[in-house]
Amino acid sequence: MPLSAWQAAAMRIVPTLARFQPRRVVVPAPSPYTTGLRDRGWVFDTAWKRPEGVGATAGWLAATLAARTRVAGGLGIRVPVLVASADSTGPDRLDNPRHGSQDTVVDVAAIERVAAGLGSDVERLVVPGSIHDLALSADEPRERYLDAVRVFVDKVLE
Repeated sequence: MPLSAWQAAAMRIVPTLARFQPRRVVVPAPSPYTTGLRDRGWVFDTAWKRPEGVGATAGWLAATLAARTRVAGGLGIRVPVLVASADSTGPDRLDNPRHGSQDTVVDVAAIERVAAGLGSDVERLVVPGSIHDLALSADEPRERYLDAVRVFVDKVLE
């Protein structure tokens, strides 16, 4: 997640808070990302993916921080791994002119930093113009992504 300096500082207390109040919502989460998906024509069950978002709890954030730390240390995955992402990160605001063509959820630079440490056979795929859920991108980047996944799976299954 891209964090401002004050958010990163505040995150330091989350693990402690999570031990005592794991279900406490610490970050309210309206979801411009989900709203943008609907605006771009995707139809889905809003009971499962709510446009108003779901607040991030202290427990969820603490688990996310622990997972990020573990991934940054390397995982040693022993099977081929495809790490796919958008080519840029931007703000999750509907007034972002590239809201429908960049990752507004995860920092793609962070993905790049940790990808090689996932295992010994890691293939990196960067899909220009895609969004966080690459399969929900616009037609061209979605097809580029799905074609690359097909090629990767075929290569792994050879």
